[in-house]
Amino acid sequence: MLATSFIAFALAALGAHAQLIIHTPGAGLTECQNFQLSWEGNIGPVQILVYPGGVTAGQPLETLPTVASGTTITWLADVPHGVTYTFVLVDLTTGVTAFSAPALVAANPSNDTSCLGKNVGSSA
Repeated sequence: MLATSFIAFALAALGAHAQLIIHTPGAGLTECQNFQLSWEGNIGPVQILVYPGGVTAGQPLETLPTVASGTTITWLADVPHGVTYTFVLVDLTTGVTAFSAPALVAANPSNDTSCLGKNVGSSA
């Protein structure tokens, strides 16, 4: 009976984390400035992919470093303003994915564009 109760508890705990969510950036994305992406519901390490607009498959513009633990990563928005981007979160343990809504990148108030493309071709 104790083993059955433990298994039921473990399954309930996993069910509580079953919904993987990446929080859609609001008006906080600014060209050439750092932005903290956050998520919840992952079981294991995660990978975040950056796609243009509402695209969620194929070759990403950027692949951010794997996050082994925690629920945040800081990303340098090294992409042009005036364009929307979608973030795809992949739980590397379960294979479950989550998608942000497309987020618009605002112009840098100091007109600094020196970072554009800095992360492209690398893992961020």
